[in-house]
Amino acid sequence: MKVVDAVWELRNLGKRTIEVKLEKKDFSREPVEVYADIEDAEKIYHAEYTVVKMKTGYPQVGWELQKNGFWHVETQICLRAFYDDVKSCVFQYEQLYSGAEQKTIDTYDDVTYIKNEIEKGIFSTDRIALDPFWGIKVANHRYANWVEDEYKRGSELSYISVEGKNVGFVLHRIENKVRNALLTGVFPQFRSGNYGAFVLYAGSASMIKKNIKVSYGDVSSNNPAILALNEMFGSRVRFMYDVYTRHK
Repeated sequence: MKVVDAVWELRNLGKRTIEVKLEKKDFSREPVEVYADIEDAEKIYHAEYTVVKMKTGYPQVGWELQKNGFWHVETQICLRAFYDDVKSCVFQYEQLYSGAEQKTIDTYDDVTYIKNEIEKGIFSTDRIALDPFWGIKVANHRYANWVEDEYKRGSELSYISVEGKNVGFVLHRIENKVRNALLTGVFPQFRSGNYGAFVLYAGSASMIKKNIKVSYGDVSSNNPAILALNEMFGSRVRFMYDVYTRHK
């Protein structure tokens, strides 16, 4: 297993956090042994909040975790989209969504604006938002911090504009013609329209324009609508992780 001391979450969540990702070799052991190692990691890092991720298909370990106070909060669906597939989808839908475009932000004021919009409660389906201990306010504050951190690291933060109006944003990490889609959101005042499709279309069109060969991203099983939109624009499921959490 891989254990990450998620020190940044102390600022976001106010709890010492570890993230545990189980590996294939872990599943050759008894579930009680795997759980014992997770408990040891919690003690080493003085964890107050633990996140465990494992590929789907190993319910025995999941049952052991739930016997000991962990809750299954979501399945993380990992996606991949290749250039040719995305190009075909962009061509198919360009008449419907041609008014949408991706515009890289110009100033730090734009970062502040996007953060403020996120703080209004854009995201409501992730494991933090749905956890009664945290809730939507904490979840969105965490995302706002993440956007700023990623921008400072050099990730690409862009508005999505529809007929001149900034309706949402996308956050991408791009290197060597490979794109990792980190976060996508529609601003609260545009939530009632079909703007999610415009946002995904514009991000897809930008991928083709920049000649990006492959794009990766993750969505939560708690948000099937965004999964459907990603599939609409060429993404396919690679694998899935079950996610369990525990508070102490």
